[in-house]
Amino acid sequence: MVVVVSKNECEAKAMKSLFLFIPMCIVFGFLNEWGKLNVNFYLRITAEDHWNDYSLDQKKLIVSEEMAKLKTAYYFQLVEKESFISMTRSDWMYWKWIVPITGTIIFFILEWFFLPLIFSGNGISRVYIIYYYSFVFFLVGMMFMLFKVTDHHSCLTLARRIWLILQSPSLFVLLWCYQLIKRNE
Repeated sequence: MVVVVSKNECEAKAMKSLFLFIPMCIVFGFLNEWGKLNVNFYLRITAEDHWNDYSLDQKKLIVSEEMAKLKTAYYFQLVEKESFISMTRSDWMYWKWIVPITGTIIFFILEWFFLPLIFSGNGISRVYIIYYYSFVFFLVGMMFMLFKVTDHHSCLTLARRIWLILQSPSLFVLLWCYQLIKRNE
C-alpha cells in the first residue's frame, strides 16, 4: 500500500512539530540552567570550612545570608530546601554531573523525536543525530583526555564548554541555519 502525502501536509506537520519543539526546548533549557545554578551555589556554600560540622539551623542561616547577598531575578531563583541544605559537598559533586547529563539526554530525546519531523523535506534522519552527538562527545572526550595527560585545567574547561553545546537544541539551530542558507541560494 502506498500512501501519498502532499507537500502542504508535510509542511503542516513540520510546523506543528516546530510549535511543540521550541517551547519544550525553552522550558527544559531554563530548568537545566536553573539546576546548574543551584548546584554551583550549593557547591560554593558547602566548600566552607567545617560545613558538615554545623547544625541544620546554622546551615540554614548561612544559606539565607548567602542568598540575601545575591541579586534575585526570574532566571536566578535558588532553592532553599532543608534537603538541599543537609546535603554534603560530595553529594553536590554528584549533582554537578547528574544535571548536565540529564539535560543532554533530554535534548537528545527532543531532537531525536522532533528533528526528523521538522526537517522531513531535507532528508534528515535519526542517524545524523547519532553522528552529531557522537562527534561532539568525541571532542569532549579528547579534551578530557588531554586534560588528564597535561593536567591543564583549560582543557577541562574547554571540554565542559563543548559539552554545553549538547545541553541545548544545537543541532536544530545548525539545521535551521543550513535550511535558511539553502533557501537563499
